[in-house]
Amino acid sequence: MTDAAHNQHRRARARDLEQTLERRQRLAEERIVQEQAKAVAEIRAVAVDVAISAARQVITAELDQTRGAAMIEAAIQALPQQLQ
Repeated sequence: MTDAAHNQHRRARARDLEQTLERRQRLAEERIVQEQAKAVAEIRAVAVDVAISAARQVITAELDQTRGAAMIEAAIQALPQQLQ
C-alpha cells in the first residue's frame, strides 16, 4: 500500500470513527432526554398522589357527617347544570 493510499485509508477510518462517536453521543443524549421526561412524569404522579391524600385528610378532619351530606346533595343538584 502506498503512503497516499495508507493516509487516505487512515482518514477514512478516522471519519468513520468520528461519525460513529457522534451517532452514539446523539443516541445517548436522546436517552437522557427520555429518562428526564420519565422522571418528571413520575414525580408529578407522586405529587398528585400526595396532594390527593392531603386533601382527603383535610376534608375528613374538617367535615362532619351533616356537612358532608349537605355538600354531596348540593353537588348532585348542580350536576345537571354542569353536564349541559
